Amino acid sequence: MNNFNKNDVELLSYSNDFFKIKSKLNEIGYVRDYDIGIDEMFKYQAMFNEQDIISAKYQNKNLFIRGTSVTDINSAGGVSFSIDFGYFNSKKKIKYLYFTVVPYNNVGDMQICSVNRSSTFTGKITGPILAENKFDTSLWENAWYNNTITCIKITKVKVIYTDDSTYTYVKELNKILDNRFTNKCN
Repeated sequence: MNNFNKNDVELLSYSNDFFKIKSKLNEIGYVRDYDIGIDEMFKYQAMFNEQDIISAKYQNKNLFIRGTSVTDINSAGGVSFSIDFGYFNSKKKIKYLYFTVVPYNNVGDMQICSVNRSSTFTGKITGPILAENKFDTSLWENAWYNNTITCIKITKVKVIYTDDSTYTYVKELNKILDNRFTNKCN
């Protein structure tokens, strides 16, 4: 939380177990949800979830990605990450959902895995995924081995529906990303 007084901040949003906060000096930071107190945590999580669901539906974002987060780097350098998303299209069910991501370090340099020498990782979720008024957080453990990774950028999302139709988001990722989520690392 870097010199933030957590009692003197504005809560901006919630994703991947973190609240995005802004100080009186307009500095942006993140604080783990449980660090603000259990009662407050549940109250603010529910408030942001409701706001985000209304926003996604208003913007016709049937698939809505709120954010990504590096969740853990273990002692061997194994990097785990999560993606927070909601699905709101009651007309179709998702059979498979693929998130292709690339890792970066603190200064915005793309990183590679020290084991397989690849930077790209594709995480798969097996459905059926039904439209619900909620958000899910999916976690992938040890996607890379590189302890300098601090940020994940989504580069592609592929959706395969139960009727076997597909849609792949690359250049139009903004159609499914939360407007507050910048999807850049630096």
